[in-house]
Amino acid sequence: MLSLRSLALFLSLTVTSLPAIADSHMVEPTSVLSVVSSDWNEDGSMDRALLIDTGNDDGADLHIYLDVDNEDRTTIIKGGFAWRGLMWGQQATLSLNEQQSLVVHTQNTGIGRNAWEQKVIIAWRNEQFVVAGYTYDSYDKLDPNNVVECDINLLTGKGTRNGKAIKVKKAKPSLLLWNQEEVQGLCN
Repeated sequence: MLSLRSLALFLSLTVTSLPAIADSHMVEPTSVLSVVSSDWNEDGSMDRALLIDTGNDDGADLHIYLDVDNEDRTTIIKGGFAWRGLMWGQQATLSLNEQQSLVVHTQNTGIGRNAWEQKVIIAWRNEQFVVAGYTYDSYDKLDPNNVVECDINLLTGKGTRNGKAIKVKKAKPSLLLWNQEEVQGLCN
């Protein structure tokens, strides 16, 4: 049987350590730019993705929580995944496409001469998230002939750039190994 003094000591240690544990998994609500939910791994439990503004120049972090209803949820964090600006036409968002894949949409359509939009499609394949597709469109606001329209299916390796067929190395890049600069180079 615990003495009153031992119980008080135990409770004080427990109560003071709980905020530290909770804070390591908490996201400040005002830093959430966008959120979507689906059952990507088809286990009957909802999964959730969030874009988090970290307040630094690296961009928004992508957080994916599998099995959010369970205490043993899997958490994937990809730092600096999405560019985001502070003005209208520069906000990063998440959505789901018709196949319920996660779509990360970034843009700069509000400021400057060169406007662009980008979509990265993330799908659940073989027990992991892969980057399944990449779309990049840009245009010069002063030169209507300076346009780039690029759409690449990274599951098949086929795509188009300004209406012409292109092929890329057929790969299903893991989300954790995703390097946007490599694929974006095919579109520019």
